[in-house]
Amino acid sequence: MILPKSLRKAANIGEGDDVLVEVKDGVILMKVFKPRVVDVEPELIEKLLEEEVKLEEGEKFVLDTGVLVEYIVERAPYRPIVKKLLDEASSGRVRLYATPITLSETLYVASNMRRRNFRIQMKKIKLRFLD
Repeated sequence: MILPKSLRKAANIGEGDDVLVEVKDGVILMKVFKPRVVDVEPELIEKLLEEEVKLEEGEKFVLDTGVLVEYIVERAPYRPIVKKLLDEASSGRVRLYATPITLSETLYVASNMRRRNFRIQMKKIKLRFLD
């Protein structure tokens, strides 16, 4: 989305900042979104795979290309974690966000995989857009 410089300045949004847009009671809310970057040790991933991953209701996550590709590749090592996250989002317990660039990159990577079941897998990922 392209915002005029005057609007960005008034809203304290820098050029290239990620912006979270929500509609509440008919009002469009925009705020700068700064996702936390966390380094995860392989041992922790293994522990998460073995145990029940607990997510709190109302948590919000921003998906990157790697996460979506892990879901599309059926034998990917972290697919069970991503599947649980997508299931939680489908039930409404958590909210997921992805930037248009992430979606574009995911489609590009997936289309280059030339997998027969690609279309089937992509139908499982439901995206909601604000009107």
